Amino acid sequence: MRNKLTLLIGLLVFAFAANAQKLNTPLSTPDSKIWQPAEKIVKLDRAVPKAAVYTQDFSAGALPTDWQNVDNSSSGLTWSFDNPGERVLNSTTADNGFAIIDSDYFGGSNEDADLISPVIDCSSLTVVELNFQHFFKSGYGGAGVVSVSGDNGATWTEVAAYGAADTDNAAAEKINITSIAAGQSEVMVKFNWTGSWSLYWAIDDFAVSQPDANDEFAISNITAVSILEANAANTLSATVTNFGVTTQTKTVSFQVDGVEVGTATSASLAYGESETVTFDWTPTAASFDHLISAEIPADEDTSNDSVAVGYPVAVAEAGQLAQSFEGDFLPYGWSQTANARNWGRSGNPTFQIINYAPLMAQDQNSPEEMLITPPMVLDGSITTLSYWRKGVNNAYGAANGVGTSTLQLKYMEVGGTEWTNL
Repeated sequence: MRNKLTLLIGLLVFAFAANAQKLNTPLSTPDSKIWQPAEKIVKLDRAVPKAAVYTQDFSAGALPTDWQNVDNSSSGLTWSFDNPGERVLNSTTADNGFAIIDSDYFGGSNEDADLISPVIDCSSLTVVELNFQHFFKSGYGGAGVVSVSGDNGATWTEVAAYGAADTDNAAAEKINITSIAAGQSEVMVKFNWTGSWSLYWAIDDFAVSQPDANDEFAISNITAVSILEANAANTLSATVTNFGVTTQTKTVSFQVDGVEVGTATSASLAYGESETVTFDWTPTAASFDHLISAEIPADEDTSNDSVAVGYPVAVAEAGQLAQSFEGDFLPYGWSQTANARNWGRSGNPTFQIINYAPLMAQDQNSPEEMLITPPMVLDGSITTLSYWRKGVNNAYGAANGVGTSTLQLKYMEVGGTEWTNL
């Protein structure tokens, strides 16, 4: 009989509330209100498409000529060009300036502000693409909307919206606005911000262009589970998008540690169309810490011709789960209880040990800090659980009677409600 079991590794921590606060201080406060994780940073190296009909890099330190900066709600908050809050934007030309609306710095309320481009002549273009680089910092109700007009601002069509989550810093947007702008002589673009003492939105390297014929096929969204099964087909997938004018296919090379293991070819894709292609890889033996990646043949924009899984991948024999905790935390498929705020890779200088990635839990004034594996299928034969452990009881706590910690292993069948101690 094959039973699906989930294993749990739990650290039981007992402490007095009066001493818990000593271990809870955040290491950094990137914004003025609460601690938030560091954003994903992507340094971009190409500012302007080759066939651009209009560009703006906001290098003047003031509102560019013929742009509009509109305070719709009379809140006093409008777009700035001197970065008053000293924010960091990793766009291609950020060093010479960018546009930003900084609600957190301003500290106001009822904000509604537009940054509107001048009229752009797209009458000679058959395909039109809007490009810009930006960082939208989400939180406290802040929202950003990008709209395009093909009739000198008489009507507007929303083409992108931001608010629920941070973008990359910086994110390079390529938006197909052909249906609005192609053949039109009075095209305008509007960036609208609404918020109330929210965070901020920075924009740079704005361009309206017609893509080159064969330029800018892009690859993205590669997926592979963190634990692959040996001697079985494991599906790797990636998404390819055609940002060039010419309709064509594209072959994707799937690679493990830089060595090609197979290819997949997309269907014929027109401008703006995407397809997810897959390849089934069958590793022959258990192994650890692989880099799974995919790439397409180099084109005129090589910055988006390859993509890699953002965590190391292991190969396990059937019925085996392996995790080295070397990548991002939490690992893919793992979870933790809601009160387990400090499970993570070692990063506190007091406890840091070089050359491996231990798990560390600190006192959070809660009785159980639980780290839970993904489900796994066990075949009923003898099953071995192996792990490396080093326990450290905080010296301050021991000296002041705060308490000690113990490690308890438990398991539960998927769908169950009770954990059983091992």
